[in-house]
Amino acid sequence: MLGVGPQFNEIPSEFVAAGGSYLPVPIQEPDYAFPLKTLKDALKNGVSVLYLDNPNNPLGRLIGLKTLSEIVRVANQEGIIVIIDEAYADFVDDNQSAANLISHFPNIAVLRSFSKGLGLAAARIGYMFLSSELAHYYRMLDVPFEPSLLSAVLARATLEDSAFIRRVRINSTNEKCLLLPLIQEAGFTVLPTHPSTSILTAHRSDCDIVASFASVSIAVEPGSAFQRTHPAWDNSYCRLRLPQPSDINEFKKRLIYLKENSYAY
Repeated sequence: MLGVGPQFNEIPSEFVAAGGSYLPVPIQEPDYAFPLKTLKDALKNGVSVLYLDNPNNPLGRLIGLKTLSEIVRVANQEGIIVIIDEAYADFVDDNQSAANLISHFPNIAVLRSFSKGLGLAAARIGYMFLSSELAHYYRMLDVPFEPSLLSAVLARATLEDSAFIRRVRINSTNEKCLLLPLIQEAGFTVLPTHPSTSILTAHRSDCDIVASFASVSIAVEPGSAFQRTHPAWDNSYCRLRLPQPSDINEFKKRLIYLKENSYAY
């Protein structure tokens, strides 16, 4: 399995646990550019599956549909299945979804979740888009455990509530617009991210950023948690979720305290 690093660990970890191997293609520092050329070249080296989460977790960055289409095209030429994990895709416009590529390529599976923007994490339900060819193979592997009736009803009602989805995107964009300058003013670098996704990555090379945030009771996901997909990542990186609007002022106070006090952790 090939993938970009860093990204969500779980699918690569399951692949490795099943006997496969995972090769991460790191984002390109110092500008953290998406490694398109390196990724396309690597597809020609005996890869069977390409896994990409989009928007990226932990960056919250979106790979554009044109770039995705080029990657899927090259993968298809090499006989490679492409899995696009769109757990955070409800925060961006539907016209950016890789689901729009399903009718053009036979080698793509697009996974969607209700647990992020749609708020149904406890329902444990999701859905996916598959080409007819992949759907044939998936039916051979699908486990016979369906979501509960309650989860299915909640999921359908949520998808039909387009006003709610629009409101989620607007609120997330507004909150992120407020948050980014606060983090940067506190002396942290924010890696490239989409303006409306609910997550972002902060970095500071001269300190344990996870301990810094913990010192003011801000919980983050450590950069070291993504080492499966980017071995060089340590706790000078962290993933932040957007706080509730009512918590923005308190978040700002804690960042100011960090800025005014030592980062020696």
